[in-house]
Amino acid sequence: MYTGIDKAKGRRRGAKATASKAVKDLKKQTADLELQSLSWYRMNRVTTGPTWTENFAKHRWPCIWGKHPTNSIAARDRKESHVLEELGPVMRARGLVQEFTDVTMLVWNEDLAEAGLTLLDLQNLAITACDDLVNAPACPVHCHTIVGDHTVAAANMVAAENESRLDCMEVYMNLVVCNRDQHNSDRALHYGSDNNLTKDIRAVTTVWDVINQIHVRYMDIMKKHCDQTGMFKTIASSRQFKNEVREYRKICLAMYQYPLNTQGSFWIIAKRTGSIWAQIKKIVTGDIRMTSRGSTYTEPKYGHFTNMSDIPDDLLSAWLNKVINEDLSTIEFNKKCLFYKKVRKVQDAMVEHVNSKYQEEFKSYEEFCEAYPFGLDHKWFQEMVNWFGTEGKISAHVKSDIKRKIEQRQLNMSKRVLFVYIYVCICLLFFVD
Repeated sequence: MYTGIDKAKGRRRGAKATASKAVKDLKKQTADLELQSLSWYRMNRVTTGPTWTENFAKHRWPCIWGKHPTNSIAARDRKESHVLEELGPVMRARGLVQEFTDVTMLVWNEDLAEAGLTLLDLQNLAITACDDLVNAPACPVHCHTIVGDHTVAAANMVAAENESRLDCMEVYMNLVVCNRDQHNSDRALHYGSDNNLTKDIRAVTTVWDVINQIHVRYMDIMKKHCDQTGMFKTIASSRQFKNEVREYRKICLAMYQYPLNTQGSFWIIAKRTGSIWAQIKKIVTGDIRMTSRGSTYTEPKYGHFTNMSDIPDDLLSAWLNKVINEDLSTIEFNKKCLFYKKVRKVQDAMVEHVNSKYQEEFKSYEEFCEAYPFGLDHKWFQEMVNWFGTEGKISAHVKSDIKRKIEQRQLNMSKRVLFVYIYVCICLLFFVD
């Protein structure tokens, strides 16, 4: 006989099989993405020209030409503390050890064309600059350091401190040159995410680095399909926007390898735009008042910002400003968000209950309060919030109290009508006499 226990075991086996398949699919997507990025790198890597050296199988290049990648291909923001406190002392002690330095720079063909240069012209300029490193001219194009950005920044810092440190002014690096399009941008971003580290000191990619990169890419997709007001440019734009976002979410799962639910929380924050995003970024980067903490600052947990949905921007902005001014902690900010959402849930549940029970047609809690002003009593409403069911349903106590309040109001209205009726009758008798 097939019992309930057997059914439960069957469901557990099915759930395990589904989870196992999801893990296998994710591993396959990750492997495919890594293979695509490596293939992209090999296809676009430059291995010829006057800057190419057989000894290192890399290009000889002025270190000062290496710049932080633009947002669309930067695996993370540059962490100045990592450059100053960790890489800086190492760089001062030993310089750039070329055998162990892993640096990759990307140059777009479009930038070369705009500068009126060929790749060979750029390489010749690089050789000339390397022959006189102290007086090296500025690079005519942007060399995006997609791997080893912190290493290059540390070397440039040490070279700026001491002009005799020629061992920090020249780097042997991998050069990638290709057309600037979305495919190449995505491949460059993923290649940098996998490889952007020094040989012995790693700049850890934090949760906020991931959220920031998701935000940048999301805004790029929005700009492609939406106008300045945020409306879709055409009917087809809506479908294309959703498809691109869906595909990018798949890439994120494979690229960053956080669980699906966790990445869902990342997206809640990353999809914020305008002043709200600017305020969040200020808080995350520590660009706030720190009167009580001195010069120390701890990066907030991303979970403190995942409950902002369905809250008006003006309220969020006011609360975030308090965090920036240190009048509110991020924990307290999260509590405010949760309480606001609970209040709205209680209000909506009350309106739904009154509409169904008393044949009303209120569209909002404000309309309910116009008909039944007791809803504006803050003390009473707070009690209703405290009595609200844990499963998001109105408790019997709340229903009973609402019924009592409504019946009391109806009784008062009846008394008022009766009083008016009696008053009118008395007045009529007086005038008749």
